Amino acid sequence: MTRCGYLIILLTILILESNCSLPVNFEWRASLDRKTGRASSYEISTLNAANKKCPMTEATVVKHAESCFKTYPSWLCSKQVSYGFLRVFPDNIGGLSIQDSLLGLTLLKFGAPRCRRTPGKSMESLQHCVDNDDNKIVQVLCEFPITGGVLAYPPGPSNVERGSIRLSLVSNSSERQTLFRNRLEPRKQSSTFGTASLAVESAIVNFQPAIGGPPPVSAVRQWVYLYTQRLVHAHVMRRFHGHCYKTLILKQATQP
Repeated sequence: MTRCGYLIILLTILILESNCSLPVNFEWRASLDRKTGRASSYEISTLNAANKKCPMTEATVVKHAESCFKTYPSWLCSKQVSYGFLRVFPDNIGGLSIQDSLLGLTLLKFGAPRCRRTPGKSMESLQHCVDNDDNKIVQVLCEFPITGGVLAYPPGPSNVERGSIRLSLVSNSSERQTLFRNRLEPRKQSSTFGTASLAVESAIVNFQPAIGGPPPVSAVRQWVYLYTQRLVHAHVMRRFHGHCYKTLILKQATQP
């Protein structure tokens, strides 16, 4: 119940916080498989710079994407996001731990991030994309392996991965917007990004939350996860996508 209490508190704090830049056309989906006990999520938002105030090029955005993604843990623990309730502690092997400030519990522990630029590789070849669009190309991919923490199951040695959080910058070589085709109003696209549309994608992969316990997951535990931890993650990612939009588009556009 301690885990549920923390998740409810964090959810309340994050929902009350609205002082942030919001991403364009943010979409998300998340679920918990009762048979395997594994949780999955997928979020995507477009980086729309097709206006005169943000004359960005794709090369500029790609250049800064990796450094932006690497800040995810420290951004999450910043005071403007978690109000000081979360703290980040790096270890001596490149990983880090996220702890709460009240009891000092390690909520999640991450191994060293794996980041690389992968232009030309399709999303399907990286087994990352939920929306199988052949026109999507990964430009930058950063992966944070989850190695422990009270929110992860099962407990055990910290050198064993228990899933990962993946952040990526993708481009669509066609002019169509597959995921948003029913929501975007027809408009003449600017050539700021050429014929490519850039988007930020995030995903939880092969993660088994402790709140679900060992499989098979009961209906009660699934319900608790769906209405606590799942909502916390969705709100956090919505804000982080907004942070990426602000960092990669708005701030970069104002620099000489």
